[in-house]
Amino acid sequence: MARIPEEEVARLKREVSIERLADARGVKLHRHGADLIGLCPFHLDRMSKLVRDYVEQANLGKSGACHMLRHTMATLMLDNGADIRFIQEMLGHSTLESTQIYTQVSIRQLKKIHSATHPGAMLEKKKPASTSAATHDDEKSLRANLLAALDAEVEEESE
Repeated sequence: MARIPEEEVARLKREVSIERLADARGVKLHRHGADLIGLCPFHLDRMSKLVRDYVEQANLGKSGACHMLRHTMATLMLDNGADIRFIQEMLGHSTLESTQIYTQVSIRQLKKIHSATHPGAMLEKKKPASTSAATHDDEKSLRANLLAALDAEVEEESE
């Protein structure tokens, strides 16, 4: 490989603007004393600031940045039926416990799965129409109380 002569290196340093090169690569430079400091547009801190600003502008009623998007992605995948082991792998968690803490199952999804798969809920669907109205009302009240208790439990956990 050919070596560039020292005088050529010195000439290039004089003639080539580091600011212009950085700008051409999308890196914005800022003076910090005598130094020039630059962050890549997708540097971790830059990306977090961009996302945080967009979240604030969207008036979602939440604050957060990239981590919020990661959490939302994992929760929605879980809600839509993705296996938690796939989510664990995607998030790069070494243990399943980390993923279980990180994700949250919505109470709506829990109720839907319960009513679709729980033996008691399935028996309810198969009951003959001859059941008395009083018994049916009692069962509806019991079910409503159980679901209210589940809702209260979720509220406590989220506080």
